[in-house]
Amino acid sequence: MERYDNRDFTENKLYTIVNYIYWILISSVLFIVSNALFVFVLFVSLFSIKEQLLPFHIVFIALLVVSIPMGPSFCALYSVMRKIVLDKQVSVVKEFFIGYRQNFKQALLAWVLILFLIALFTWNYYIIVFHEFASFLIFPLYMFISLLLCTAFYVFPLISQYYMRLIDVFRISLYFTLKHFNTTIMILIVFVLGGYLFTLFPTITFVFIPGAMALIVMLLVTKLFGKVQLEHKKEDTQISKKMVSDHD
Repeated sequence: MERYDNRDFTENKLYTIVNYIYWILISSVLFIVSNALFVFVLFVSLFSIKEQLLPFHIVFIALLVVSIPMGPSFCALYSVMRKIVLDKQVSVVKEFFIGYRQNFKQALLAWVLILFLIALFTWNYYIIVFHEFASFLIFPLYMFISLLLCTAFYVFPLISQYYMRLIDVFRISLYFTLKHFNTTIMILIVFVLGGYLFTLFPTITFVFIPGAMALIVMLLVTKLFGKVQLEHKKEDTQISKKMVSDHD
């Protein structure tokens, strides 16, 4: 009986691992397909930079433009991962498109705003470096860009999980960034490590990195969101949980 129980336990563990690999793979593929134009331009841009075919600012602008539709895809990906973290079970394709549709407008607006600020800071940095003017502003620009990127780590998990005004999304994301700095650093490490692995093994990791990174981020922020929700009343933060996807 003990031998049977051990075998059953091993089979259950193996089944769980296979499920997670499947969920990560399918969600990553859906994310890539929904951003096919960006993926194409990204690989063309990497080739162009390597061969010095196009100036960097042209490549940068092209990547910004084609990445505009990416915001809703982030929310769709985090919706899938939220379901995995909370329910340990998910219909990936169904949940992805539900999350994409429900959060499309707000996620798109949030992402366009983030891209605009990135472009603005980058353009100012380019002017300062190119014209060798006001170089003392370079460090503040680095700080602003870093703060913006770290704040963006929380924006799309929040949108995928709660109903709230866009201004509240950014306000609470900034609060998480500064108040829970350890979590912010861990998320930053996840993204840096994911980018590093992509540079080493682009073909192999390409179809796993989006889902794997999103799952790790959701594992880090889910308990954090719940803790903050207990600390703040709903009427103060105007937060309301998204229940639609939990009743499919």
